[in-house]
Amino acid sequence: MVDRGRAVPRPGPVRLGTEVRERPSPVRDPHLLPPRGERRIWNLLEPGTQLLRWDHPIPRHALSLPIRPGEGSDRLDRRAVVSRIFISLLMVIAVAGTGLGETVTILYTNDVHTRVEQLPGLSAAIEDERAAASGPVLLFDSGDTWQDYRVPIYAVWGAERTVEWMNTVGYDAMALGNHDLYYGPDRLAHFVQTADFPVLCANLRPVAGVKSPFTPYTFVQAGGLHVLVVGLITDEDLPYLDYPWLTYLDPAEALAAVLDKEANKADLVVVLGHLPVAAAKRIAQRVPGIDIFLTGHSHELMETPVHVGKTVILQAGAFGQHLGILTLTVNSSGEVTKAANSFRTIEKTPVETDRGYIRLGIIGGLTLALLLLLF
Repeated sequence: MVDRGRAVPRPGPVRLGTEVRERPSPVRDPHLLPPRGERRIWNLLEPGTQLLRWDHPIPRHALSLPIRPGEGSDRLDRRAVVSRIFISLLMVIAVAGTGLGETVTILYTNDVHTRVEQLPGLSAAIEDERAAASGPVLLFDSGDTWQDYRVPIYAVWGAERTVEWMNTVGYDAMALGNHDLYYGPDRLAHFVQTADFPVLCANLRPVAGVKSPFTPYTFVQAGGLHVLVVGLITDEDLPYLDYPWLTYLDPAEALAAVLDKEANKADLVVVLGHLPVAAAKRIAQRVPGIDIFLTGHSHELMETPVHVGKTVILQAGAFGQHLGILTLTVNSSGEVTKAANSFRTIEKTPVETDRGYIRLGIIGGLTLALLLLLF
């Protein structure tokens, strides 16, 4: 450390015996030392200043290097070149790593229809796939989840249990299906409030002054990817009389309106459509900004995806019998460069359904009594 309280001796004559010799001045390389005057240490951290700046006075000889005259600048130049090459390589590696893309796994179901005997097997499969995935995992459902009037017990029982199960396994979003509307507005609002995930539908619009219990779309995060998820519903078998405050919109037009507003914020666009594959194809032809289109309603098990432009269209059958597994590679530009789809077959697990049958018996008895009173 330099003692600033003492004067630094200047070069001067040295007396050796009777002979006086001049002390040689230190060699000064103009590339190593700053101009004459105040010497300062470089500051590379202060923004808005020149790259080379000197901040603290130091003696000239403190900057001297044990090298021959003329070699200092060359050696420092070589060091600078090596440093720049090293930094450039790091940048290239970083960019190349980004270009490799991010792997995202999408697990999906549709038309479960309150099949509670399938839920334990689905839970195990979801847990296995999450453990095996090399990147983030999303879990979606395309509707008709908590009701099925075609099977009496599932028409009156199992919805609460199904929603609780979906909360437990951690669904990220669900599309509204036509069967999900059949319990009426009050029960629908209850189920949506009970769910820990958003229930989506962009093409059922409430009339002015009425707040809908569901939402048109949501954003979810998958690693470094911002994913826009939009819900759509078919116009088939909708209980219009129970929902006079809802207006059905053309799904392609409703979807296009959402994408015009929000697609620029997303790296990936996923549509959860409770509608047949054929309808999804027509929508994808009209709205080209969809990456993944997960469908329902038609109970189709699509082992081979349908491609419309860049859109990948899929469906996982029905009744919780299969779990869809879609693995995507998405590059830094948000383009899907690879998509691999597969299914896991889910076996039934015996579950207690006595409460369901008791409820069914009570409802059946009350209905019969009412009919006898009326007729």
